[in-house]
Amino acid sequence: MRVNGVTAVRRSLERRDLLTLLLAAPERLLREDDFITDDSRRDYTVRRLAAHLNGDNMNIFPGHELHSILHALAEECRASGSVDQPPLKKASRRPVNNNLHSILRFVERIIRQRYETKTKPHNATDEDFLDDELKRYFGVKDLSFQIEEGILSLAFGIALDAVVQSVEGAAFNSTSSSDDDIVSGKRLISEVPPVPIIIPNNLPSEDIIKTALRIIDSAVLINRCMRAKLEQLQKAREKSEACFNDDITDKIKRYEHLLKPKKRRHDNRRNRSKHAPGYAGVVSAMEENHPRQWEWLQRVKRKLNEMESPSEPVAKSASVDVNFVIVRRRIETLDDISVSSNECDDVMHDESIKPDDFSKPDTKEDSSNFMPEPKTELEHVASFDPAPNSMEPTISPFEQLDRETHRLRLVLLDMPPGDSSSTEVVRHTVGEIVSLLGRYGELDGASGITRCGDILGGRLAIDASDDANVDGGNSKQGDQLSFDRFPLNDVTVSSLASTFLTDATGALRANAFLRSFVLPLMIEMNPTARAIYAGVSRACEDDDGMTMGGTEWGKPASRALTTLLTSLSRERPMECVVSVIIPSLVMTEGKPSTSSSSFEPTRFQCELISRVLRGKDALSVQAIAVLVETIVLPTRMGGPIGAMNVSTSYTGGGMKWTESTMPVLTACLNCKPPLTDDVVIELADTISNLLHPSGGTSSSSANTMTKSIKFSTLFHALVVKYGLQLRSARRVEPLLDSASMLRTFISKSICLALRKLS
Repeated sequence: MRVNGVTAVRRSLERRDLLTLLLAAPERLLREDDFITDDSRRDYTVRRLAAHLNGDNMNIFPGHELHSILHALAEECRASGSVDQPPLKKASRRPVNNNLHSILRFVERIIRQRYETKTKPHNATDEDFLDDELKRYFGVKDLSFQIEEGILSLAFGIALDAVVQSVEGAAFNSTSSSDDDIVSGKRLISEVPPVPIIIPNNLPSEDIIKTALRIIDSAVLINRCMRAKLEQLQKAREKSEACFNDDITDKIKRYEHLLKPKKRRHDNRRNRSKHAPGYAGVVSAMEENHPRQWEWLQRVKRKLNEMESPSEPVAKSASVDVNFVIVRRRIETLDDISVSSNECDDVMHDESIKPDDFSKPDTKEDSSNFMPEPKTELEHVASFDPAPNSMEPTISPFEQLDRETHRLRLVLLDMPPGDSSSTEVVRHTVGEIVSLLGRYGELDGASGITRCGDILGGRLAIDASDDANVDGGNSKQGDQLSFDRFPLNDVTVSSLASTFLTDATGALRANAFLRSFVLPLMIEMNPTARAIYAGVSRACEDDDGMTMGGTEWGKPASRALTTLLTSLSRERPMECVVSVIIPSLVMTEGKPSTSSSSFEPTRFQCELISRVLRGKDALSVQAIAVLVETIVLPTRMGGPIGAMNVSTSYTGGGMKWTESTMPVLTACLNCKPPLTDDVVIELADTISNLLHPSGGTSSSSANTMTKSIKFSTLFHALVVKYGLQLRSARRVEPLLDSASMLRTFISKSICLALRKLS
């Protein structure tokens, strides 16, 4: 079958039917393990081109090979041998190339995939930098620039020839075949026929002309963009050389640009998408080399526009004095999608327009050119004063941002749970919070992001007296009742993290964001931790899965939270450990009056963290080492919160050793992070103390540990992974004595491993 396929390729090339091979290449012809000889080298190039087209990676195809293929296609379009002779009964019609439209669609596909929708590889940034440096140094003499410009010129020539053939055929069919201005046979690109006076409406090659004009417009626009970029690179080079030669001694002039106020950049993408970049004054190579052809194409476009214009009679504009009144309704964001059940009657009364106002002329100066400032998302929810008092004192930027954040919190708290997870609400909420975080970050950096999260989460109270009329004067009371409730759900925080955390976000801002927005989701899983963080001394009564026993309180992690924590551990491992995982396992904050000794991670929290540690995209070993060191070693300020609580269980450092937390430590040790000798010694001493009643724990707790499978698994992981450090620290004999007290089936394996170390 392979020999037959190669034979078909050769026959297809002999028939000059190159396009049929490119557009309909079978799968077996695209394999690159076929034998390559001198005779089949052209076949291999064609198959490789088809493979790049099918794989959407046309931008990495060699330019010189593509230039040769397009040159062959240009000759194919202008060759007289490719024109099919019509039958004798239609001798009066001018012959047209049957493959012309297919060739144009093929060229259009190449231009689109190579220049417009190209996919960049992983090292595209380095390649673009080197390419820009070459263009900056060589200018128009750059070889790659000349090749790409030649490819665009060939595409322009093929499309121009198609338009010429189509117009010639239409003129030939509408007039006699003996006209002197109709040229048959092979024709050069410089020979452009005049525009025919009459073009029939039922033009058989109308699609050909439209496709060719699209190719011409794309080629000219792309070439203008290339030349504009080259001109910018040349100007940048000249400017850098001029700046290098200048000896600037005045520091004020040198750093004058730093004193200028920064422009807002949150709407750059929006403005960039609305207004396409213009290349005024940039002339493409096609316009420069072929001015007569370009002027002729413009006449063809005008002629086609006249043909496509509707033939209906144009209604004459009557000279009647008509006063148009443009009513602009204020944009409602979340109110239109059931943020609140009722609307404010005062706002509706302000927006109502009396019928008598339509007859009154507008006497305000320049009122027709007035456009209201577009408001950000969710900003209009609490702005109930359409005409603010001009005598109101100026407030600080932080105060204004704090009020906006507080209003957003009230709106989110009043929202029904079903509406808060909808796509529209999540999108608008994320957009508004990202805008607030950007403004806070410009004012105070990472501290500003923390402040935004504290206000939005209710941990920082602000003066909301101006918003008292929003809920009938009960805004403070409602905020107090929901003080320990985080207003964002898992889906919103996951979308917010993917939008805000980018490669350009620094570690400090990432830590502030994770501690303010992701950590509250972990705290929501533990009612005791939520009460301690909120400063509530009473026991937290929650309906989300509360049972008897502190370790069973809380609720399991949602799928969105699991996915979020997994992605954070892969992309931001150190920030995820420091700002999310460690505060979930160890109580690092809290008021002195709170009963912090009752804090311990829940079973659902530990299962989530263990799943992240055992997953495919686990944390880095450096981050795991920081995690183990924090939850094992005691703090310098007299021990962590809840340490040495002998009435419940022994705490070996910052985390309580329970049936839920020990699998987390086991998962960390199985990853074998580089631990210091102090951490290994602390682990060994903790294990020995837990098994001996005289080590600071009760006999009942020691009896429980001797029968615990999870404790034995942790013991075994420490001995197997860090045996050499245990031997150098002289902890083998105490551990061997402790292992003999175990009553599980793993005790024999532990004793055997310790004897090998001794």
